[in-house]
Amino acid sequence: METEKKFIKNTVALMGSQIGIKAFSFVLGIFVARFLGATDYGKYSFGYAYIDFFAPLAGLGLNMLVVREASRRREEAAQLVGTSAALKLVSSILVVALSFLILQFIPSSKEAKLVVYIFGLGAILEQIYGSLSMSFAAFERLSLYAFVQIMERIVSFGFILALLFLGFRLLAIAWVRPLTALVILLISFWLVSKKILKSRLRFKKALSPFLLKEGWPFMADALFMIVYLKIDVLMLQVMKGPTLVGWYAIATGLIFVFMPFQMAALQSVFPIFSRTYVEDRKSFSMYFERISRFLLSTGLGIAILMTLAATPLVSMLYGREYLPSISMLRILIWVLPVMSLSALARIALMSSNLQRIPLWIGAGNVFVNIVLNLFFIPALGGHGAAIATILTEFFGLSLLMTFIIKKLGYLKIANGLRPLRADDFRGLRELFSPGRKG
Repeated sequence: METEKKFIKNTVALMGSQIGIKAFSFVLGIFVARFLGATDYGKYSFGYAYIDFFAPLAGLGLNMLVVREASRRREEAAQLVGTSAALKLVSSILVVALSFLILQFIPSSKEAKLVVYIFGLGAILEQIYGSLSMSFAAFERLSLYAFVQIMERIVSFGFILALLFLGFRLLAIAWVRPLTALVILLISFWLVSKKILKSRLRFKKALSPFLLKEGWPFMADALFMIVYLKIDVLMLQVMKGPTLVGWYAIATGLIFVFMPFQMAALQSVFPIFSRTYVEDRKSFSMYFERISRFLLSTGLGIAILMTLAATPLVSMLYGREYLPSISMLRILIWVLPVMSLSALARIALMSSNLQRIPLWIGAGNVFVNIVLNLFFIPALGGHGAAIATILTEFFGLSLLMTFIIKKLGYLKIANGLRPLRADDFRGLRELFSPGRKG
């Protein structure tokens, strides 16, 4: 019963933060797109996509690993968090330097490269506070994690909005990312020290080999995932230029604006999966089945709504300059339910010490997506990138569910792949009823 209460509390907290984050991002995206125009907005989006492309390498796969390990042995949390933060500081500096070197061989303007350099500094700081934030998830104190997330968006929103109304342009706005990261790093450090660990972070050299050895599958999986998610933007930049990237960025941005419910459930369930896989396999299966139904139903509902509302939404919020984004959005939005289910399956496998399976499936996704983009983008532009994304997601989900059923042995899990019905809501009420005995 305690686990179920924590899941509800954490999901509600994260859902609230996700709604707030998406609202801030939504409004801010409108201002930035309108003030900068499609070309400069394309440079801004390219900078984000490019530097985020290298984030998994800098992170060494330690975030998910720290959550899994610290949720199982909390007495070592200070050492796990401290050691991971130190390792990520070194790796992020090296990886960002490598990204700058590779950038010299990518066709892009001088201004676009300057945006990447500025974002690189912010990415280093983000890796450090990312390690600190994982202690919130490990201790299932996701209300604090939600607070840090929403504070990040408030700070960023305030800085960017002020700069836009003061007349500043692309490069000045880019500096908001490292500035925001510094503020959130300080807030996270204080919260972790006072509210979670209540002790000093400690670097333990003996933990480093374990973290690096166990973390690499998480790192590789995250790398394949980010390559898969960002490669379309980079390929559009090279093949079609920044203006088309700006149009495509509007479509992709609107998808993630409408994902707070899915993201909240996914973030809440990972530490629960990690514990119940060891303690109670029946509960593990139950959570997977019911959350998959929730993700499928909400994803399909959002996809239908956005398909119908795409034209008035884009034209009213972004203006006539972004009208080409409408048809891209109508295609791309249908990836939402499939992507949500894929993310849940990946989390289930990782929490079950089967992280190498999503790793290789992620590699397959990258290969398939690149091949499909090479085929579709030259002829169809952003529409081709959207089609390639949907086809790749279906390919990945089919493999993930095959391994879920085969490796975890829960044939009942497949029942989750259907929309919610009335009896599911009755089951949820029974599950979360205060009178139910744990």
